[in-house]
Amino acid sequence: MARFPFASTLTDQLGRVISGGTVSVFLTGTSTAATVYAASSGGSSVGSVTTGTDGSFEFWIDETEYDSTQRFRLTLSGGSGFATRTIDDVNVSPLEGGSVLSTETAGDVRVSSATPTLFIEGSTLTGTTKGAKDVRLMLQHDSGTVNSGGEVVWVANSDTGVERWISVGGAIQENAAGGVYGDFYIATKAASATSTLTERFYLTGGGLVGIGNTAPAAKTHITQESTTAAIPVLELDQDDVDQPFINFDGTTGADTTSSVSTHGTSGATTDHIQIELNGAKAWIAVSTNNPSA
Repeated sequence: MARFPFASTLTDQLGRVISGGTVSVFLTGTSTAATVYAASSGGSSVGSVTTGTDGSFEFWIDETEYDSTQRFRLTLSGGSGFATRTIDDVNVSPLEGGSVLSTETAGDVRVSSATPTLFIEGSTLTGTTKGAKDVRLMLQHDSGTVNSGGEVVWVANSDTGVERWISVGGAIQENAAGGVYGDFYIATKAASATSTLTERFYLTGGGLVGIGNTAPAAKTHITQESTTAAIPVLELDQDDVDQPFINFDGTTGADTTSSVSTHGTSGATTDHIQIELNGAKAWIAVSTNNPSA
């Protein structure tokens, strides 16, 4: 039985806090007392709560008794000199779908349903946090279904409704007794009329990077998906005039088994860089002499 809180501060017309005021809770549009609680667990339901010395008040709603669509009417009473106010159609649920926003005793914030799914953790951490950071944001999803996981999504209101336009996410690849691993991606859509997001950058759990594909077959695998894009797959711009465009740092040998070979050079002025051409081994000859006029 999970409860979520509603908290605020009672003030008068001049903005002064009201200590010892009464906040009564009813179902919206009625005089039917709502079932609310004074604490996050235990205790019997109460019809009202009292403000503290700083004017603050808090009551708790049980998600098994009311769903996120239920609205409430609050009657605010502050004693002599305070005009009783009624606020109707109040949404006390922080999120749709019966989710819960709560502050844990250790100072962490969780947004959850029955099982927490989002943690903002700022307490002493345990587990495998890279670099032993003191705070972290965690999206928890316990599914073992491949490509399930979590996303952070950017949305915007448009003429056709709320639309996603970019997302950053994690895709579970395995969740077993021995542990869980998955992949990371950045997805965008190419035009406003497009209704779906496409993964543009993909990082596998094993450290392979895919640009334009979700199944990289190399440390960095770039795919030009379009046959009509009329752009190169890779462009290098070097503004540092006395530095190279690229550095090939490999094992050099005087045979054909190394990635850089001096085998069969002409006057020891040419090295060969091993590449693959449509999956077959090939060599590019590179001069090791400076260009002459």
